[in-house]
Amino acid sequence: MREAFAEGNFQALAHPLGKGCPPTEALRALSGFQNVVPTLEYCSKVSVSCQLALLWAAAGFTEAAAQMAGRLEPLIAEGFTALWTPEREYSHEETALSTGLLLRALGRGDMAEPKEGFFRWLYHKNLNIDSVSNQHGYELFKNPNFSLALTLKGHAGAIRVGNTMIPAFGPHAAPLSNPNLFGVADAFSQNRWFCSSAVKESWFQIDSIQGSSFGLHSIGATPIYFAFYVRAGECRIREKLFKPKSLQRFQGEADSVQFDGAEISVDRPLMTELIPLAGGDSFWGATFLLAFKLPTINSKIFFKFK
Repeated sequence: MREAFAEGNFQALAHPLGKGCPPTEALRALSGFQNVVPTLEYCSKVSVSCQLALLWAAAGFTEAAAQMAGRLEPLIAEGFTALWTPEREYSHEETALSTGLLLRALGRGDMAEPKEGFFRWLYHKNLNIDSVSNQHGYELFKNPNFSLALTLKGHAGAIRVGNTMIPAFGPHAAPLSNPNLFGVADAFSQNRWFCSSAVKESWFQIDSIQGSSFGLHSIGATPIYFAFYVRAGECRIREKLFKPKSLQRFQGEADSVQFDGAEISVDRPLMTELIPLAGGDSFWGATFLLAFKLPTINSKIFFKFK
């Protein structure tokens, strides 16, 4: 194995994110340059976790690879591939290559040969992984037209409504134009309580998950939003139509918002803001930011998706 990673050609195989990235460190371990034992990085972004599963399989750590793959496979099947990923680190190309290679190793399809050296090397290893059921680190709720993954790490989770994807949702402090004010800081996984990363005194609990709806209990004296980053071709609020990459925004009270064939509604009218986005690598590929301003002090809101 060390010969395949001679110092002369290591850079050709190194992960594009470079030194310090877990897959690069795993490559160095496989080459014999350092000692590392396989660890299941349950809070690593999905793309990196896919790469680690493949690298452990290449090194003969079949149990670690099977457990990591078993954790990832249900999320990839639902399209929840931006979980645990900071907005600034999301790459559609890296995510597509990583998930595609893992699905190939699981016997779930094939893909074209990647051009980049690291991913091309993984492709030509022709790895085979038998996944072991393992959903540690998240909760997954599913019905035919709705699925919800709760992570409460980085952001609250992800949602699929029909063909409409919400790659990230969670608390968002003002102003909404600053993505650094979005996300989850701490969580108590046993009862689904978590706090905002931007406003530590604002706490939330997701409960009453039934069918395609859930309740959100919020506590805090500071006004804050609960936001959904949505991938959709268009949005409609009442009779107004909104498109991605436009300057037309919405601000006002609403209790229902439509995205293509999906609808997000709340149990009472709330101050609502809609901001069109550009998609691509920004904001996890989302084309809209939908944010509901929550009542302060102590409130319970019900969200329904259909």
